[in-house]
Amino acid sequence: MKNSLSFIVVIAVGVLYFIYIGWVFSDLWNWFLTPLGMIEITKTHAIGILLIVALAKGNNPIPKNKDTKTQMYAFAFSPLFSWLIGYFLVNNIGI
Repeated sequence: MKNSLSFIVVIAVGVLYFIYIGWVFSDLWNWFLTPLGMIEITKTHAIGILLIVALAKGNNPIPKNKDTKTQMYAFAFSPLFSWLIGYFLVNNIGI
């Protein structure tokens, strides 16, 4: 029973993570690529693009020599940090 619950939690966290990353990716795309002539994408399109990239890439970008807690923080906060930089650039510098 415990293994089943762990599996369900891992799947749920994975789905939530891709929704989170899709939100960040679509905002960054629409802020920086749409003004250059690319079409706007939705959150769903962004999640799909990221799933394709994840499948093609097939590895974790976080270095394996770090401790687990550092990996979890990097995994969770690096997209948010990217989004915050993009938000700052769009709203304060006028890109």
